[in-house]
Amino acid sequence: MSTKANSLPANWPHPSEVDLAARPERVVCVGAEQEFFFRGNSIKTSKYEWYNFLPKFLLEEFNPKTKIANLLEDIERHKADTKANSSVTEVFDRNTKTFVPKLWSEIVVGDFVRIKSREPIPADLVVVSTWEPNPESPKGACYVETKSLDGETNLKHRSIPASLIGKVTDNESLAQLRGWVRMEHPNNLIDSFTGVLECDQFGGKMALQPVNVVLRGCVLRSTEYIVGLVVNTGHDVKVMQSKLEAKLKSSFLEVSATTQIVRVFALLFCLAFLGAIGSVITNSVRDIDSWTYLKYRRSLGETFVIQFFYYLLLHATFVPVSLYVSMAFVRFFQSRFIWFDLDLYYEPLDAPAIVRTMTLCEELGQVSHIFSDKTGTLTCNVMNFRKASIFGVPYGRGITEIGRAAWKLMGKPIPDDVLAAEDAAKKNAVPHVAFYDPDFERDMAETKGEKRAKIRDFYRYIAICHEVIAERLEDGGSRLSAPNPDDEALVCAAAHFAYEFKDRRDKYIVLIDKDTAQEVLVEVFYVIPFTSSRKRMSIIFRDVDGRVKILTKGADSMMFTRIENPSDALSRTTAAHIDQFSVEGLRCLVLAMAEIPEEKFNVWRRQYDAANTDLAELEKKKRKEVNDIETLEDFIEKNLTVVGATAIEDRLQDGVPETIEKLTTAGIKVWVLTGDKEETAINIAVACNLVLPKDYMDQLVINAATAPTLTQAKQLLTRELLRYKQETIGLASGEVLDQSNVPPQQLDHAHDKPRLQFDLKDIKPLPAGGRPRALIIDGPSLIPIMADPESRRLLLLFGQCCQAVVCCRVSPDQKREIVDLVKNNVDGVRTLAVGDGANDVAMITTAHVGVGIRGEEGVQAVNASDFAVGQFRFLGTLLLKHGRANYMRMSVLICYMFYKNIFMSSCMFWYNFFNAFSGLKFYGEAAIQFFNLFYTSVPIIAYAAYDYDLDFATISSFPQLYRACIQGKYFNDQIFWMWVVNAILESVFCAVLPLFAMSNFDFRTGVLSLYNEPGAFCFTAVVVICNFKLLRFQNNWYRNSVVVLLASVGSWILIAYLSNVVALVDFHFFHTWGRMLQTGTFWLLLLLVCTAVGLKDVALMWLRRQVYFRAEDILQEINNAQPPSATKQHAGGYANVATDGGVELVKTSA
Repeated sequence: MSTKANSLPANWPHPSEVDLAARPERVVCVGAEQEFFFRGNSIKTSKYEWYNFLPKFLLEEFNPKTKIANLLEDIERHKADTKANSSVTEVFDRNTKTFVPKLWSEIVVGDFVRIKSREPIPADLVVVSTWEPNPESPKGACYVETKSLDGETNLKHRSIPASLIGKVTDNESLAQLRGWVRMEHPNNLIDSFTGVLECDQFGGKMALQPVNVVLRGCVLRSTEYIVGLVVNTGHDVKVMQSKLEAKLKSSFLEVSATTQIVRVFALLFCLAFLGAIGSVITNSVRDIDSWTYLKYRRSLGETFVIQFFYYLLLHATFVPVSLYVSMAFVRFFQSRFIWFDLDLYYEPLDAPAIVRTMTLCEELGQVSHIFSDKTGTLTCNVMNFRKASIFGVPYGRGITEIGRAAWKLMGKPIPDDVLAAEDAAKKNAVPHVAFYDPDFERDMAETKGEKRAKIRDFYRYIAICHEVIAERLEDGGSRLSAPNPDDEALVCAAAHFAYEFKDRRDKYIVLIDKDTAQEVLVEVFYVIPFTSSRKRMSIIFRDVDGRVKILTKGADSMMFTRIENPSDALSRTTAAHIDQFSVEGLRCLVLAMAEIPEEKFNVWRRQYDAANTDLAELEKKKRKEVNDIETLEDFIEKNLTVVGATAIEDRLQDGVPETIEKLTTAGIKVWVLTGDKEETAINIAVACNLVLPKDYMDQLVINAATAPTLTQAKQLLTRELLRYKQETIGLASGEVLDQSNVPPQQLDHAHDKPRLQFDLKDIKPLPAGGRPRALIIDGPSLIPIMADPESRRLLLLFGQCCQAVVCCRVSPDQKREIVDLVKNNVDGVRTLAVGDGANDVAMITTAHVGVGIRGEEGVQAVNASDFAVGQFRFLGTLLLKHGRANYMRMSVLICYMFYKNIFMSSCMFWYNFFNAFSGLKFYGEAAIQFFNLFYTSVPIIAYAAYDYDLDFATISSFPQLYRACIQGKYFNDQIFWMWVVNAILESVFCAVLPLFAMSNFDFRTGVLSLYNEPGAFCFTAVVVICNFKLLRFQNNWYRNSVVVLLASVGSWILIAYLSNVVALVDFHFFHTWGRMLQTGTFWLLLLLVCTAVGLKDVALMWLRRQVYFRAEDILQEINNAQPPSATKQHAGGYANVATDGGVELVKTSA
């Protein structure tokens, strides 16, 4: 046991401020023995060990299917842990000054390890040496693949701390390296690292940033080898700190089934209570003591207690313990069908649909709200450079799909010259560039013109200001690897028009001038990276004219606040161009620049370097507190001059408008949550058929212009809610609606404030001819609204009244808040969140169902999701085809499982009235024990896995069918207890009738009838009725279905025969079955009972289909070429179908 002090603060991982103050940083010795104790590098992700298996396995989870799944998963985790801990890497031995092989589990903090190309990183490392292709000009650069951490496939650039470049070149210099690393304590922030390397022999303090660190789980690429200092091991590494236990999600049906189990248990207790009371009464009114052969010596109180628990055991089958197992089997088959469905297969990525959470297969059938990201989810996230504003001159012609929607929104035809320009742009397109403009070609043709020079400067700046790297390929070539699609498109545009980005050499960016084919070297001093809070990136460099400059690129909302004179002609013109580009749905970035005087730069540089080596400032930055680092960055990024703006198209995915139209027709509310500008978000929503033009839809826009204050936002929402209420249910006494013509800016007066008496339960559909609503709200306006309870309530109320909601300029956390608002405040709502990037993970995990799109932003969304598909359009198939069918079939399965068990068990209860409430079993043990295993289990599983009422073509033409699923029409308390009542009534008929009809059983042989014969008959009737009951629900018949049904009935006959001839199986049943089969009474009575129950079912089915018919009933008849009695229309016209208890006009497919 080590006597060293622990490297972690006391009470880790939840230290107090006092604990952190006592040990504020992690200290790693370089080249010497460690002063503190650190964890080893062995990892353990498995849940069970030999010493805790039994208690954990037995106590933590009731559900048997989950237990088995957890056990199988844990076996795989054990294998993965063993493989990882047994991997081998090279560790530096200071004694021999050589690298020796060691197991990963043997690595300790302070070791130097050497990683070769394509090898995984075994621990969190600070890079101290890299392979240099040109040792005389060291770059200190390497590249890693972070796919296993963040899902992104592009390579990430990593480098040695600047003061160490070229210093550690061999084993001898590595052995002499001495110092300390003072760094952050272990955390899960994979994109963050704060620390300082103190090394007096190589320049003293050096700031350690994320670019200097490679994390466990990464893979070294495009570099022969690196040497790194181990700073985090085992469960302290960031990837292990990031691992969280996945939240267990359960479907509504499973939760409802659990609730019904509790109620059925209560019913079981009632039966046991009645049976015990019956036993007490029987014993009190009869002279039981005189029946000496019974040897009965109990008081009435003892009789009640004993009989009560005896009846609980006798009717234990009342509760179907096999329910969860059956549901697990069905879900397995349903998930396989989703996996193998070619309608869900995306060929370009070879991507079938993936089911990651089988327990939610039926939940897909009850989704009421969809929350969708835009970029990469509704759009392709494959960017094309389309237009630009260069020093106040707009370039680029043509029109995008979203631009077409904008013209549609205005109600104007698209000019012919615009359409012709679009055709030319497509014809001239190259990868990531679809650009056409005769004016641009004319200006570029003037070899000495001023406009040409400005255009070339613009594209040179674009080729400099980015984070793209050149990945070296095994064949000696290279390819560009961009951290985001926008940078890739911009670099491609710069290469197409003027300057090609070639490589990064040490602190230089290498460009190729397209005119001269000569290299241009640009010295880079600092790169201030893009973050979601900054919404911009900057690069400080020495330009070709020898001057130090800063280039900043980012969102217009951030950039124009940093312009030296935002009201000058150039800034105003560029802003106008951006607004025009945004109307067409183009993604706009502003590019601005400033020259930095040498003296000012040198002062700022010293301060910035000092701040980046100050652990206190680094810690403040990590905690998002005010710090010198970000203050200095903010200082240097001011007083900029506009260079221009870029406009990039991210086109809609195929089938998105059609899919959204089907989903909204199906009764699903679609909310789009995006970080884009308001104009872009609205136009995309129009292009998606989500938002209609203003002639057809009322649009409420809440932003800084329409509602500058929280009060005005509340009044806007209140006014619109009153208008909606007036149109649906009418205004209540005291409610006024007199602000319809008052501008929002004048709504601050107290006398104008309306009183609202309105709640979620009061929301009704709009009457025929009513104009649907849409809400468009931006992120800044959401901040105060979400912080105020009353405003949250108003927002939720109006959102529920709207056909569409579009939230623009929202952050990932705001997306999560919006999903959470709806999820936890609307009764019966089932939310689905769909996205493709890391910024969508929060809302995906918050929603009831999370769907990940396999896109261009990595697989983080897919890894966090419950289902994964290749394109948004597959969401319609997933919900309308699989979700609806899964929900309907699972509803029947749950009801049926309770029905058959209550039916079988209730028969034994009625038998108590004929056996003095003694609790005598009505059936043999072979009947009871195998009832759920052989006789009735397989047909319902086959039904729930395979059956469907309508083909997908019909469902796709009539998406309204999904509404009944949202409203829970196929499983609710009424339907469930109708099944229970039906089981109890049928049990009376099946139990009592044979007790009278089979008395004095066999006159030919003189054998008197005992309880065995009626019991055997009753059980046979139960098996036959339960199996053939499915005929009432089966929509499609296959040979296998018939075989399974007959085999189930036949299994009882076979087992009954074996019990009949083998006395040891069940002595009381010996020869009972054989004698009974030889009598006509048995067969006649079986025919009578089964026919009577069957006729009752047929009558109920006829009544439901003729009087209480549903939409699918009529469509089934249409599909079968049998026009229903409720309509005289044909399949190509219109049909009156039942929906929500009324009649709705639904257009059928031609």
